[in-house]
Amino acid sequence: CVLTNNTASSNSGSGFHLMYTDHCTLTLNTAIDNIYYGISIRDTSHHNILYLNRLGNNNKSNANDDGLFNSWDDGISSGNYWMDYNGIGPYIIPGDGGGVDNHPFVWGPVPTTTQIILILGFVGAGIGVLVAVFLLKKKK
Repeated sequence: CVLTNNTASSNSGSGFHLMYTDHCTLTLNTAIDNIYYGISIRDTSHHNILYLNRLGNNNKSNANDDGLFNSWDDGISSGNYWMDYNGIGPYIIPGDGGGVDNHPFVWGPVPTTTQIILILGFVGAGIGVLVAVFLLKKKK
């Protein structure tokens, strides 16, 4: 199975829950704001490959892996985007499966529309100040 380019958000459980799932590939998915995990892999799921997924702001943890032989990166250079990753070393996946993302990426919080408007407002104000200073110097 292949699960690509899906979003699971604000669920009362996990965003993506793999149970009795073997040899599946999950890429380019987003799991945010779920009550339990962004991606949960049960002990009945093995040999799955997960990379280039975006995981953040899930209540228990962004992921949990109780299965065996699951790969949390492509084995070359691409892992997943983790909102709680600090940018240092591999990302350890909680759970009994010993999952590790060897090529994790930092994924910051997604700004809300209000935050974007405030940022643009401050930038606009800064440009206005620079223009005013430039005009004052030019008159002298």
